[in-house]
Formats: sequence, C-alpha cells, structure tokens
Amino acid sequence: RPSNGYKTFAGQLISHTNLENDINILLKSYGGVDPETLVLISKEQEIEEEYRFIVVNGKVITGSLYMDDNNRKTFKAYYDKPIDETSEVFKFAQTVANLHQPDKAFTIDICTAIYGDYKLYKVLEINSFNCASMYGADYDKIVKATNDLVIKEYNDLFGY
Repeated sequence: RPSNGYKTFAGQLISHTNLENDINILLKSYGGVDPETLVLISKEQEIEEEYRFIVVNGKVITGSLYMDDNNRKTFKAYYDKPIDETSEVFKFAQTVANLHQPDKAFTIDICTAIYGDYKLYKVLEINSFNCASMYGADYDKIVKATNDLVIKEYNDLFGY
C-alpha cells in the first residue's frame, strides 16, 4: 500500500514466488504507478472485519463496518452497518486519531486481526477524506462536522 495520502493503489497481496511479475502488473495498473513510490509492506495477515471511521478536527465523527468474512469474496462493501460510538472499535479509532492527525479531515480504516486465540484491532490504513467512500457512516454527522470545520477555518482566516 502506498505510504502517502493518495490512493495510488489499493493494498494487495504480492507473492514472493512471483514477485517480478506481480510488481510489473502493479506498475501498469491504476493508470500507472510510479516505480519510485514508497510503499509499506507487511506479511499477510488474517483479517476478520474492516471498518471505516471519519475524523474531523481530531474527533471521530462516525464509522461503519464495510467488510467481513460474509462479503469479502464478493468485494461488495456494506453500506448499512454503522458503528455505535460506545463500541470498543470506535474508541480504538479515537485513540488512533489522538495519536496521529495527518489532516483536518481524514479516514481511518481499522481491522480485526486474528493472532491465535486473540482478536486485535489494528490500523489498516489512513486515507484522505476526499477520495474515501463513507460506506454506512452517518452522512448527517459528516456534513455537520465538515461544515463546522469550514466555518471555523474561514473565521480564523478572516478574523471573524
């Protein structure tokens, strides 16, 4: 996965036994990937669930489950599974947002990864707000939070 805020390409598996071919395919995909693009590499991990959270001005506004074992093979994301603000995964997303804020508005994808008998929350990726799907998030909360942010930025800029 690219290590910048652009969705240059999606995270994916590349086989070490077919490395050169897989890299060549990647370089020609997505409209052409620059071979100098810095990427993050991790070993393959078993992921059970994937969530997207929207962060505005340092606060997790809303989030939803978009992928799990039931829809992973179809690649058809859920758009109807919002996450309650009191849930552990929502709280974890806020902890992550407290540690790193690359922009005033961005998204955090959290997954549940399986390690033996343990299920852990992990950061899957952090993305820009502009190019991310909101899936089953609460759009009213997103619109209100981004409007409040824009008004604050305007007032700060022009001294109102």
